[in-house]
Amino acid sequence: MLSLVLATVYAGRIGQPLYCSTPDAPRYYDTAYSPWLALPIEHYQDGRVQCGDLLYLRFPDGSTLMARAYDAGPFASYCVRQADGSCPSIGLDVPEHLWPVEDLSAFVEMYNISAAHRASRNAPDRSPPQAVGGNPGGGM
Repeated sequence: MLSLVLATVYAGRIGQPLYCSTPDAPRYYDTAYSPWLALPIEHYQDGRVQCGDLLYLRFPDGSTLMARAYDAGPFASYCVRQADGSCPSIGLDVPEHLWPVEDLSAFVEMYNISAAHRASRNAPDRSPPQAVGGNPGGGM
């Protein structure tokens, strides 16, 4: 579940509720609720990510960040024009106070630890069959 995604830095309004904010677990755009990340809203809707998923990021400068997915936006329909003329969709927004590199966008390695854990729990059991019942010695 390691993927290379185009990440951008974003500045939200202080006090703005995050996508995953609930009355029982309020979360707001504020460093007091840090660290969090924003993923395309479509990823929450189609089940690729769930509120609170733990994500591991590795930036081009070698720095790393672990944070939870608590915010969302419609930014997957936007792209960032690259030097080669391509325009890949934005796959991740990182709050400005967590952004470690000078450029306003970068390709980062992203690993959804929580999704990998869910997948391993739901994977079919591939262990060899075990003998059940009977007399293991073969006698009576």
